[in-house]
Amino acid sequence: METNPNKKTKLEFSKWLEQLQQESWQLELLISGLAIFGIWEGKSLLDDFSQNMYLNTSDNVSQYLSIILYFLKISWSIFFINLITHVFVRGLWIGAIGLRYVSGDIDYKIFNYSDRFEKYLERKVGSFDNYIERLEKFSSVIFSFTFLLVFFFMSILALILFFVMLAEISQTMFPDKEWIIMVPCLLLYLLMFLTVFVDFLFFGILKRIKSPRFSRFYFWIYRIAGVLTLSFLYRPLLFNFIDNKYTKRLVILAIPYIAFVNIIFPSIGINTYTYMPSFDVEETYNAEISAASFNYIYYDDLREKQAKRNNDNRDLKINWVTLDTYEYTGQALAKIFFHDSKNEEITFTNQSPKLEPFSNKGLYSIFNSKDRENEAIDSLREMESQEKQFMKKIVRGQEDKLTEKEKSTFGHKLEIYRQKERKDERTLNGEINEEYVNKRINYYRNYLAGILASKKSRITMKVDSVEITAALDCSYFIHPNMGEAGMLCYFPLSPYENGKHQIDISIKHAFGNGRSWYARLNFPFVINRRN
Repeated sequence: METNPNKKTKLEFSKWLEQLQQESWQLELLISGLAIFGIWEGKSLLDDFSQNMYLNTSDNVSQYLSIILYFLKISWSIFFINLITHVFVRGLWIGAIGLRYVSGDIDYKIFNYSDRFEKYLERKVGSFDNYIERLEKFSSVIFSFTFLLVFFFMSILALILFFVMLAEISQTMFPDKEWIIMVPCLLLYLLMFLTVFVDFLFFGILKRIKSPRFSRFYFWIYRIAGVLTLSFLYRPLLFNFIDNKYTKRLVILAIPYIAFVNIIFPSIGINTYTYMPSFDVEETYNAEISAASFNYIYYDDLREKQAKRNNDNRDLKINWVTLDTYEYTGQALAKIFFHDSKNEEITFTNQSPKLEPFSNKGLYSIFNSKDRENEAIDSLREMESQEKQFMKKIVRGQEDKLTEKEKSTFGHKLEIYRQKERKDERTLNGEINEEYVNKRINYYRNYLAGILASKKSRITMKVDSVEITAALDCSYFIHPNMGEAGMLCYFPLSPYENGKHQIDISIKHAFGNGRSWYARLNFPFVINRRN
């Protein structure tokens, strides 16, 4: 009888898998070690991504990126905790095998315990071989359980992103009536996924219903949910977990475990200095604490030292302002940087509606530029072209071709060009070009000064309760800390004696409805002249 080649191949593959799974612990340890190193090093990349997202993305983009970042941070915690646990348990398993080679199984008779204790230990502790087997099972499963947890969390992320995208599309297509689309969609969305979630929670209880109508109805809900949650990517892994009593317990613990990593684990910390106020910027009494402290977030030199202390992990963004140093020993001027808010356009729209922005907000690529056309600059270029045409018609003796618009716009130069000949045309072109270049430069200087003045008008700064806002000499600046954009301002230190001085700053921000709020900051600096 001829053997089926496909069956033979499957048997060989199964034998190969059995042999591989017996030796997989070496690969597990190797991959876990490399992964732990990579994950630990990747923490700084996540922090940098978080800060850059905060600094450089618009609100519409940042809401998507913040969801993805949140997923990456939770995934980081899951991988880190699970892989550390895996290395520990697998190491313990190796140690137990080494001990088993030397000492053999546990001999409870040799301890000469009473019958009660001996029977209890034999029942609860069991043989050493069983202990090694339990370690082997746990260390083998935890590796794949890690990926299953990440996939579960990825499904939650996919659900949220899909709904946010649906809300964005509805708002774009129906800007005044998006709720008419969103409310029914949200109810249908929640009903569909609550149904699938109940089915998942009870290990396919709805799939066991034998009714053909219900099966046909739920089948399509299940298919749609599988696509939207990306669960089709990990279903083989999931079903292989829940078809075994031992691994099924881990799936039951998945949701509490994700809640632990998401809520409890990030809140765990150690507090040593009980009589030291918190420097957290979200602290309710942040202004009062900053006034009595040298918080490194307000000083460039202290922030740089803090970054070096954290192995150059530069996750210390400038929230509002920063001085160049906390102590001045001989400088004539102090430097203070004001960081622009991402929502500054709302303030400018309310405060200086005639000032055009420099660039467009949002995503840009090779298909669309972030640079914004300036109507005044374009108008001057257009006028330059029109005046050159006007000049050519006069020099070439074609005044009969002049339009009424040209006469009204450039009529004051009519006599000047009549005195010129055609050979002067090139020279006149150069003169007109130079004139309009100067006009554009003057306009742009005033344009830059106008925006800078508007930025500065939002700020009220006092030193020792005396306002010095007018004395600030400000320029546009990209701070080298993390590329924060804003203003760098100078103010003289000569009026102040040696000692500690207090800076009070108020920065005005506008809401879309015309109301305003103020960011209030209070922190000290020291003058320590040594001459």
